[in-house]
Amino acid sequence: MRLSETRWSAHYEAVKPVFKCFKKMVDAIEEMCDASETIETRGAARTLLLAICDLLFLCFFCLWNDVLKEVNHVQKYFQICGISFEKSVIKMRSLKVFLKDKINDLVEEALQFAKVTCEEIGIPVVKRRTARRKKIMLGEKAADEQLILDQELKKFNVTVH
Repeated sequence: MRLSETRWSAHYEAVKPVFKCFKKMVDAIEEMCDASETIETRGAARTLLLAICDLLFLCFFCLWNDVLKEVNHVQKYFQICGISFEKSVIKMRSLKVFLKDKINDLVEEALQFAKVTCEEIGIPVVKRRTARRKKIMLGEKAADEQLILDQELKKFNVTVH
């Protein structure tokens, strides 16, 4: 089955419990990194932890949880027997209005959730990367300034048409 053929409720129902129990899930995966586990299990657990214990992942995870919740609500409404086309259009327009009007709030909530979760679990908010040295042209004084965390996350501009 292709992703496009899957009901939206299936997407939300998959994200919802993981979102609610994220910290417990991280604890369980950390236990799989124990020396008593096989090397394959430890390796897979470490790889998974690196992927999910990340500020950007947590931001998008929270954002998708909220968006999928609303889409799921509309999708379930469409399954009601006998609803008129006009009511369906109104419901779809209300989803569009919600996404347009609330997108900045949703992004702020997602950013806040990610920051708090990172602090609670002990995830570094900024990844330590090796500094990439750029050649400075004759006459230039300094290298490019890096974006601060909030600016970097907000550069993912979401547009609803």
